[in-house]
Amino acid sequence: MKTLLLTLFSCMLLAAAHAQGHLVFSDSVYRLPQPLLKGQTAEVVLRCTNTGDAPVLIWQVQSSCYCVLSEKPKQAIAPGDSAHIRVKIQSEGLPAGPFRRHLLVISNAVPPEQLLRIEGVVEEKK
Repeated sequence: MKTLLLTLFSCMLLAAAHAQGHLVFSDSVYRLPQPLLKGQTAEVVLRCTNTGDAPVLIWQVQSSCYCVLSEKPKQAIAPGDSAHIRVKIQSEGLPAGPFRRHLLVISNAVPPEQLLRIEGVVEEKK
């Protein structure tokens, strides 16, 4: 009887240890639909879904530029649920012309780091 209980307990621990969250973003590259005029701010919403079998907590969203600000979900994303990362691109800090900025999403998911890209064009005010 002890052996059976010990075996069941070990199997439960092993199954729990293999539970992993997995974030899937709707796109890894987001292109702004229209040019930004110098001084404008664009807002982008990046949607992600946890396709794993454990909750995912986004710890940090790092930007490649001070002109990109992000707001991550405050709560863990349950398996099967979706969440949003809100991103603001401030064109004042960008030169006129095409731009490409990266966001690094760090979480407890597998893989723990995901790189996203935002692309667009900044135009001078006329």
